[in-house]
Amino acid sequence: MTDLAAALVQSIKMGEIKLAALVPVDLLRGKRTYFQAEIFNDPKYKAALTNPDQFQAILQELQGESGLLVGKYGEERQAMLVGSRYEAEGRTIHLGLDLLLAPGTAIFAAFAGQVVASAQEDKLLGYGNYLLLEHRLGERKFYTFYGHLATAERAKLGRAVLAGEAIATIGDSKQNGGWPSHLHFQLCTEFPPAGHPPGYVSKQDFAKLAALYPDPSFIIDPAWR
Repeated sequence: MTDLAAALVQSIKMGEIKLAALVPVDLLRGKRTYFQAEIFNDPKYKAALTNPDQFQAILQELQGESGLLVGKYGEERQAMLVGSRYEAEGRTIHLGLDLLLAPGTAIFAAFAGQVVASAQEDKLLGYGNYLLLEHRLGERKFYTFYGHLATAERAKLGRAVLAGEAIATIGDSKQNGGWPSHLHFQLCTEFPPAGHPPGYVSKQDFAKLAALYPDPSFIIDPAWR
């Protein structure tokens, strides 16, 4: 666990900062299934990579009755990114936490803060609509990022939000960069230079960038509570 993540966990335990649920699903006690990108090495699934509806159907099949499909931080996803700009650039390591959710599902602010970026990345397999929130931990600033959102409900730039306040809804493939519907969530130790953090990085850059954009998986891990 990085310095920021460890400090957040300690502050949450001490009641110094409130961590709210990101989505209307029990992320701590509910059943979950973890996504495995290697399934796309199977020709049975590979064709779905260029069809968002088929891709969505496969993920829902994997989710089954668990209620939640989770895409892990730090996962190698080369098999899922074949033919994409990410593969061409050698950036196939996932740098966030994915939660598969239906379009229109409400998204809530993890911590109290302010919207410092509310925009759209208009690229195929980009973030689509996204938000970046600024927070404080004592004198220290940190940020949370929410990607692949719907257009209409996205919170406006400059808005102050409470922990647990609705800030957006999940977008469909026409609004979210062409992906199956899901939330991409990241922690950031600094304001990302582009206004949004990199979602995929190379193996060579992972350690360096993981220090700037640490693993947020503690938010769904009941072990530390």
